[in-house]
Amino acid sequence: MTDTSFGTLSRYIVDRLGTIPGIIATRAHLVTRSYTEGSAWRLTSLSRSQQEVLAASRRAAAGGSNELPEYADLVTAIGENGRIPLSELADQLGSR
Repeated sequence: MTDTSFGTLSRYIVDRLGTIPGIIATRAHLVTRSYTEGSAWRLTSLSRSQQEVLAASRRAAAGGSNELPEYADLVTAIGENGRIPLSELADQLGSR
């Protein structure tokens, strides 16, 4: 979220985020200058050839499914509740 009003930011955190079921606490950090953000992240520690290998694997993966049938129940359970406790997840999947 980008905004220049502290009041607007406060209302967003308290009135919107604070009313979402399951959210029990929030913490905000005000940033006055952003040096980079997620979409600008680059693997500058990898060589050019290593970056090309990664790019090629991404292109190959985009052409097909990388879903594994043995994880379908796990993916479904986490998709329904991304904050499910591990003990509940294990019970739901019969892994205890």
